[in-house]
Amino acid sequence: MSLASVSLAEGRALVVAANKADISGVSAEEYRAGVQSQVDALLPDTGAPPVIPVCSLTGYGVDELMNAVSAAA
Repeated sequence: MSLASVSLAEGRALVVAANKADISGVSAEEYRAGVQSQVDALLPDTGAPPVIPVCSLTGYGVDELMNAVSAAA
């Protein structure tokens, strides 16, 4: 059982922070879509949690991430 499955079984919401968006070589939306595809394929029982591209170095996407976490809670 994955950590995501355990979290969902406990009634917790999921949000995926996709770090390193700045060095992916594609736009933030393309990066998000690619990570979303991987999450959907690897964790099909999670109900497609939102994926937020972020860069921890610059802070890119952190506001959007915090909004997604607040909305999911």
